[in-house]
Amino acid sequence: MKPIALLMASVAISALLNGCSNKSSSADAPPDLKAVAGDSSVTLTWTADPDVEYWLFYARGSSVTTANWLSLGGSTVTNAKSPHTVGGLANGSTYSFTINGRKNGGPGGPGAPTIVVVPRLAGSAWTVGTPLGTGKLNGVGVATNTNVAVGAGGTIFASVNGAAATAQTNPAAPADLNAVVNGGSGFVAVGASGTVVFTSDAASWSAKTSGTVADLYSVASPGTGAFVAVGAAGTIINSANGSVWTPATSVTTKNLY
Repeated sequence: MKPIALLMASVAISALLNGCSNKSSSADAPPDLKAVAGDSSVTLTWTADPDVEYWLFYARGSSVTTANWLSLGGSTVTNAKSPHTVGGLANGSTYSFTINGRKNGGPGGPGAPTIVVVPRLAGSAWTVGTPLGTGKLNGVGVATNTNVAVGAGGTIFASVNGAAATAQTNPAAPADLNAVVNGGSGFVAVGASGTVVFTSDAASWSAKTSGTVADLYSVASPGTGAFVAVGAAGTIINSANGSVWTPATSVTTKNLY
């Protein structure tokens, strides 16, 4: 065969092989589709094959499939990526979800088993977490990506960026801590015998002079860096920054919580 003929044959074979490798087809649905209810939303996850394009299907009710979603007034998400959050849902209403796959623009394959989910208001459903020690916890404070819990014996636990909560060193231990709040500039925790401790990073805590030996039961902040704490026998103390505290005149001698 002449060189030119050989070249043309080679090109033709290569094109044929490439055409075969890019052939469109349906694909199996992922076997591990999961859905987690949120506030007016549902977040779906699955293990994705990089060669597969996934379509999500959902509708009100408990029986959506890849065939009936439109007749149910449902919706579809084309080229969906895991994780995918569907928003704008009605809390307390039942929704169902399924998913299928395709390759190179081919027809969708069979749908995954239908999952039924009910979105809910945030905080309306709780699960048991890992216990933080064995002592009594009296208060919890939250900030963006940071949670702090305090309790008996001066216990402090902190979790940052979703990491597991870890015990913190409290310079005022073992005085019980009764409450904690984030005030923008950091966290303040208050407790027995006028104890006040402060941190700006939920990692390094320092004891502050409160100006009182009365038990402090509660602390609050408008989120601007200022704080006010109250306690036994009408005790009130306040601070502009969490570090320097000043007793305030109270109109009562009753315990304040």
